[in-house]
Amino acid sequence: MSNSDRKPAFQPTVNWTGPDGFYAGAWGSNVDFKDRQNASIELDLYGGKHFDLDGTDLNIEAYYYSYSNHDRPLGGANYSYFETIAQLSHSFDKLTLMGSLPSRPIISPTRARNGMSPARPLTPSTIG
Repeated sequence: MSNSDRKPAFQPTVNWTGPDGFYAGAWGSNVDFKDRQNASIELDLYGGKHFDLDGTDLNIEAYYYSYSNHDRPLGGANYSYFETIAQLSHSFDKLTLMGSLPSRPIISPTRARNGMSPARPLTPSTIG
């Protein structure tokens, strides 16, 4: 899957890590969805906080996906949206178990109105 029509993409990133588990950042990219709304720039902003729960990490994050230059037709879907993510992870030596619960708008080209709903259930995964 390519958001730049399989062309090279310039993707700058800025991250800040603060005291007490706080963090924030920005990520950008050129995009080309090959659609009539002509979006060419994605700028994402995010921030959150890590909590240590007796050796288990709880990460609460807010993420905003912005496509500020797309030509939105009257009644068309807005590409920009906000997402929240709750994530738990725990390491056992070389094995880390992680589960995420994001919440994002339902995006449909036939619906101009977006509603929030859980995107997927908590799913364990391993990282090696």
